[in-house]
Amino acid sequence: PTEVAATLRQFNEWRRGDDDIEQPDPREIGEAIDAAVEMIERMERIEAAAQNLVKMKGRHNTEIAYQRLVAALEKSK
Repeated sequence: PTEVAATLRQFNEWRRGDDDIEQPDPREIGEAIDAAVEMIERMERIEAAAQNLVKMKGRHNTEIAYQRLVAALEKSK
């Protein structure tokens, strides 16, 4: 995430006219965008699993919701 954010920030600085930055390689920009989108989608899955866990609190399905949260967290690594 840190590297992706740095790449996208540098691209934005260049795009906004920072003459000290060389034009970035379009492939690197595309890869950074893809990685950022993937991270956002992972966070959405984690958030949904966490909300499901909260909804299931005290019910017999709590263990299933917890396992889904753990699985989502593992996928996010």
